[in-house]
Amino acid sequence: MSKTYCDFEEVQRLLNMLKEKSNPKNWEKFLSYVNKFFGKYMTSSEQCNRGLLAITEIEVDDFIEKLPVSLATKANYYQALGAFFDFALIDGSVTAFFSRVKKYVQPKTTIKYVEDEDYEKLKIFINSSEPIVDRLV
Repeated sequence: MSKTYCDFEEVQRLLNMLKEKSNPKNWEKFLSYVNKFFGKYMTSSEQCNRGLLAITEIEVDDFIEKLPVSLATKANYYQALGAFFDFALIDGSVTAFFSRVKKYVQPKTTIKYVEDEDYEKLKIFINSSEPIVDRLV
């Protein structure tokens, strides 16, 4: 028989209130991130009896660190759990611990532009009246 998290009903109550009050963008994705934390990580034999008030940055850090996903996805988990725990803090269901969780941010990507010389070649290629086969050779 699989274990369930001891405060599962409280988590669901908070999620329902959060959805009513703020309805985050991409609710299904947000919900999947939060549910994975409580449905997978917090149901382990070491964690399942740990109430919401007993959760600290150690559990959240451990959960996110062990995820076999990209840094960008870890940042998404961090943001979703942060939103949930911030809301739970306002409700009085958790202590103020989330600011001590290791921060994950979306990696910045640099924009690469086509060099002017290559752009000119591309324009000539596209606008040429030669048959496509000749242009590709």
